[in-house]
Amino acid sequence: MAKSNKVNFEFLPAALEIQAAPAPRWARSIMWSLVIFLVIAIVWLCWGRIDIVASAQGKLVPQQQVQVIQPIETGAVLAVHIEEGSQVVAGQVLLELDPAITLADKQDLTAQLDHVNAQVDRLRELLLFAQQVSENDEGQISSVTQKSVHNDTDYNLLLSQIKEFQQSRRAAWSVIGGLEAQLIGAQLSVKKIQTMLPLIEERTQSLKVLENEKLVAREQYLALKQEALDLAGQLPIEQATVRELKSQVNQAKAQYALLLTDFRKQSLIELNDALSRQATLKQQLAKSTFLEEKTRLVAPVSGTVEALSVTTIGQIVTPAQELMRIVPKNDTLIVDAGLLNKDIGFVFNGQVVEVKIESFPFTRYGVIEGKVIDVSMDAIEHDVHGLVFPIKVSIEKQLMLIDGRTVALSSGMAATAEVKTGYRRIIEFLLSPIIQSVDEGARER
Repeated sequence: MAKSNKVNFEFLPAALEIQAAPAPRWARSIMWSLVIFLVIAIVWLCWGRIDIVASAQGKLVPQQQVQVIQPIETGAVLAVHIEEGSQVVAGQVLLELDPAITLADKQDLTAQLDHVNAQVDRLRELLLFAQQVSENDEGQISSVTQKSVHNDTDYNLLLSQIKEFQQSRRAAWSVIGGLEAQLIGAQLSVKKIQTMLPLIEERTQSLKVLENEKLVAREQYLALKQEALDLAGQLPIEQATVRELKSQVNQAKAQYALLLTDFRKQSLIELNDALSRQATLKQQLAKSTFLEEKTRLVAPVSGTVEALSVTTIGQIVTPAQELMRIVPKNDTLIVDAGLLNKDIGFVFNGQVVEVKIESFPFTRYGVIEGKVIDVSMDAIEHDVHGLVFPIKVSIEKQLMLIDGRTVALSSGMAATAEVKTGYRRIIEFLLSPIIQSVDEGARER
C-alpha cells in the first residue's frame, strides 16, 4: 500500500507531490535531536553552576618577608664581606661602614660621663657631710674618706668646699661671740647704773639737807646732783644698746643657721644638676653606642644575598638606602597579592584559592591550591590598580613538575590568586545582562 502511495505521489504535479509526500525519516531524526538537545541545554542552564572568583594580582614572597638591609646614618663603606648570591647566616657581618665619626662622639661622651660621674660622687659625699653637720657642730673633715671619690682632684675639691664652709661658720660664730660680749658689757653697764643711781639720789637728798643748813658748800651739792642726772640719762642709752645688741645677736645666729641651710641646699641643687647631666649623657652615650654598632650591618636571618648595590670601598651610603636584600633560607613561600575594592567584601580567611604562576602557564602545568590566611582591613595605593587590599595566601606545594623535571618556586615570581567566593546558575549569568537592560530601560528621569 505504501508502495502504491509512493507511485501515486510520483504522478502528481511537483508542488503537490512535495506537499503530499511524508517527511524523510532522517529529517525527523534531526528535528527530534535538536528538540532533545534544546531541552537538555535548558535543564543544564537551569541546574548548572559556575564559580564566582575574585582575582588578585601579586607575587610569591617568603612568609618571613624579604629582609631589606639599610644603614641608619650616612657613612663610607669600609669593608664588604659578601657578594651577590652569597649564602649568609643570621648575625653574620655583611659590610662595615667607617666608624670614625661615631667612635669619636662615643669617646667624647664617655669622657664627659666619667667627669660627671666623679662630680656626682663628690657631691653625694658633700651632701652626706652637710646632713651630718648640726647647729652647734661644724663637722669633722676626718669623716670624709676618699673611698667614694674616684680621683685626687675631686677629693681635694671636696675638702676645699668643706673647709670653706667651716671657715664661714667659724667667722659667723666669731661675729656672734663678739656681739654677745658687747651685749654682756652693755647689760653690766645697765645693771651698774641701776644699782648706783638710787644710792647717788639718796646721797643727793642728804647733801641737799646739809646744804640747806649751810653745813656744806652748794657747789658740792650741785656736783653730786649733776652726777645723778648723768647716770639717769645714761640708763636709757645703755638699755637701748642692750636691745640693739640682742637684735644683732639674733640676726647673727640666724645668719649662722642660714649658712648650714644654704650649704645643704646648694649641695642638693648641684647634685640634682649633676644627676640630670649624668642621665642626659647616658642617653646620648647609649645612642652613640647604638650608632657605632650599626656601622656593622649584619644579616637578620639566614638566607641568600640579592640586589646588592654596594661593591666599592669608600662608597657613600645614605640613611634608609637599600643596600641589599636577604631572601630567607628554607622559608615557606606565600602569595602576597592585592585585592580590588569591589571584591574585598566577599573574601575572608580560610577560603579556597587557585594560584596561577605566570612563569608556568596553567593551561599546561596546572594551578596550585591554596587558602587565604590574611586579609588586610586597610587599602594601600597601587601604581596600576589604585587602592587595593593586601591579602596573603598559603600554597600547598613549593615545587612544580615542569616538562618532567621538578622546579622549585622562587621569591618574586608573579602570581594570580583566584579566590572562590561563591557560585551562580548559568541561566542567571546569561539572563543578568538582559534583566539589567530591561530594568535600566524602564527607568524615567
